[in-house]
Formats: sequence, structure tokens, C-alpha cells
Amino acid sequence: MSIEIQQPTLIAEEETHMARLSPPFVPDAAHRRVDVTLDVPREGLRRNQILAAYYLAMPEPLPERGTVPRHLKSWSGHLGGTQWYRTEFPQTAILFADPAVNALPEEAAAAVTACNTYVDPLTRYTAGWVGSLAVLIPPDVRGPARTGLREVGRFAAGQVVRAMAAASGVLESRGVLEGFIADPSPRHETDERTALDAYLTRIAQWVRDIEGGLVAPLTPEGVTALNGFAKALERLGAMDTSIDAALVAAYREKARAALTQIIRENPDLLADDYLARAFQSVITTYVNKLVKGEPVDQIGASYVRKRIESKRLDDERSTRRQGDSIDEERPTSAPNLLADPGDPTREIITDDRVLEVAIRFLDADPKLRTEAGGLCWEAEQVRAEFASELIEVDRDNSNKRKFTPRVREAWKQQRPSNARSTSAIAASMDCEILLRTTLKRAQLDLENTYGGDL
Repeated sequence: MSIEIQQPTLIAEEETHMARLSPPFVPDAAHRRVDVTLDVPREGLRRNQILAAYYLAMPEPLPERGTVPRHLKSWSGHLGGTQWYRTEFPQTAILFADPAVNALPEEAAAAVTACNTYVDPLTRYTAGWVGSLAVLIPPDVRGPARTGLREVGRFAAGQVVRAMAAASGVLESRGVLEGFIADPSPRHETDERTALDAYLTRIAQWVRDIEGGLVAPLTPEGVTALNGFAKALERLGAMDTSIDAALVAAYREKARAALTQIIRENPDLLADDYLARAFQSVITTYVNKLVKGEPVDQIGASYVRKRIESKRLDDERSTRRQGDSIDEERPTSAPNLLADPGDPTREIITDDRVLEVAIRFLDADPKLRTEAGGLCWEAEQVRAEFASELIEVDRDNSNKRKFTPRVREAWKQQRPSNARSTSAIAASMDCEILLRTTLKRAQLDLENTYGGDL
């Protein structure tokens, strides 16, 4: 299937103006307060049970329903692992950090208070980016493509969680966190870029996977619409972050120098209040064209003026556009907080924690040890794959296209003395199953702590 675009209706550069994202709306404390009575059995309640009850009691308006439960888990896990929170709220921190811990009535009530104070507003904010992205989807993207973009939006919102929870993020101190909850607006620009970059990166990978026959195909019209949407996202300033960082940095310097020269030759541009925003947008377009090997000759003064006008129109059209794409009703029963919502793309596992946990599982499994005490050959192959820090897998956590041939080739070079298999075919199958099951165990282990958004 070709993915070259033939005059898509979405992407005429001079004509299409996508509005900037509307940041998520977080009601004030009085309008989002949850009063829930927990029926705590003698053995206590676990964190996920408390979160499920809390979710059902959350007042409207709520972000998209498929995301809120996962972000409640994610933020409670991150908060429980934060040093200042462990110092000030040790019992709640233990409960949040370890889903296997049981909470008695007093501890469960404290967890609800913590959700009201911290976890709820964080969840509403990050889960809200799903809706912010969904309103950008053009009406000509329909069917499986539209459904897939919803899942991509959920992934992008998860990347916002990761960025915000990273070092020097909103959990850096109690003061920083409470300052963010009081006024999230200083983070809007940073988080919009994170969301857009993750959105475009995932879409670009999806299209490449369709082209390579790695995932279920879409209709030619669906692929054309995705390509057009991706180009429109680039004009919003989104970057495909899967591209080599050093190359992008070099291209960005080249773009900055070219645009600076354009402004020197056209000093009247400096008088426009929208130049700063247009400057960054044009640099992104310039870099994307260089990455794709496309000409950049047309990016001159007139191009910059059109982009300035586009940014001005964005502001004029910046009224909130909510609700058209995310009008699902909330469920009346507790959600499955471990459910996998599905992902239309092949997953690239780069999270160090997933790989570290997977390696730990391998090292700790006595069934994988030989009589001499070391790992069997098959486990060594899987461990080396995890240590490579970039594991590409299908949705079923298989990796047959790359890993299995390497195992067979390694076997052919020298029949390993510490193997538990009797042939190259048996060893490759053993390694494949071991890789798949160990990754799944690691992902579930971390999801139990941090929710679906690692």
C-alpha cells in the first residue's frame, strides 16, 4: 500500500489553520470535591479498590472515561514514590506506592483526602489532554482511523504524565505541586508541546507500520487522511521525536540561521507581536522538511508572513471546542483498572523501568538457572535483548521478525553448552515465549504501581 498523499483536502498549507489546543479544564476544589463513603472490610481495602470507588463518585465534568482510571492509578503511584510525600504522609505514601497494601478505615479515608487534594486535579489535567487533542481530528478521518487516533491521544496524555512526574516536575516539592494545582497555566505551553510531539510521533510510527505490513491496514483514504493530519500537526509545531536527536539538533540550527537571515532582510517582521510564535512554528516546518528530504526554498519572507497570519487567526478562533468527540457516558460500575485499552500501533518499549524489572525477573527465576548456577543460554539471549534498551514488539509482546532470527543465527555459530533446548528451532521458540511472558510480567508489575501510563 502506498502512503504518498495525492492532494489531500486537509493539508493545503496556505489555507488550513488548525486552532491551538485548548488546555484541559480543571474545576476548583469546591466543584470537584468527592465525598465517598467506603465500605471497608475487616481485611481492609487496596489502593485500586479505593480509586475505583473514588472514580465513580467524581462529579462532572470529567475528561474522557477511558483515561481517568488509568491516570488516577498513575498519579497516586508517582505521588507515593515521591520523597517529600513519603516524609509528610508516610501511611498514604505506602498505600499509593504498593497496590498490594491493605488500608484500614482511617488509612482509606486519608487516601480519599489525598485524592481530593492532589491526585484528582492532576488526573483531570493530564487526562484532559485526550479531549484537547481529539477536537483536532478532522471530520474526514472516520472509522478505524478515528478510533485509532483516540488511542493515540490516550498515549499522548500518558506522555504528559511522564514529563510532569519527571525530575524537576510538578512533584518536586509540596509547594511546587500546590502551586501547579492552584494555577496550571504556566505549564500549558510545555505540556501542549509534549502532547503534540507524542501524538505526531505515534501517528507517524503507525503509518510506517501500515506501510510495512506490521499492523492491520487501513483503506487508502484512511492512510491519506492520517498523512494529512500528520502534516497539519507539524504546522502546529509538533515534532516526530523518533527521529535521531543529533540530526534534528543540527537541522534546527540550520533552520534557525536561515530564518534569522530572513528577518534581517525583512526587519518589518520584528514589529509583529506574533513573530515569536510563528518563528518556532516555521523552524519546526523547516526541520521536518529537511528530515524528509523535501526542498525548503519556498520558506521565505512571504511564507513567514502567512504563518504569522495563521497564528493571529488561531487566537481569534481559540474558543473552546469541547464535547463533540468525547461524549461517552460514564460507566455505572467500577472500571477494570488493569484493562488494556488497545493500541493501534506496534509498541516500542524504551522505558528503563520495564526493562529493569524484566531483567530482575529473569535473574530471580530459579527455573532459568543451570546446575552450575548461571542463567541458561535462552535466558541469556533474552536478557541481552532487554539490555539493548530498545525492544520492538507486536501487540502480543512478540518480536519474531528480529529477535528470533538472531537467536537461530547465534545457535548456528556454536551449539551452546548451557542451553536447555535441543535445536535452533526449539531454542528460538523458547526465547520468544520467555521474552514475551517476561515483558508482560514486568509491564503488569509496573502498571500495578504506576497505572497504565508508565
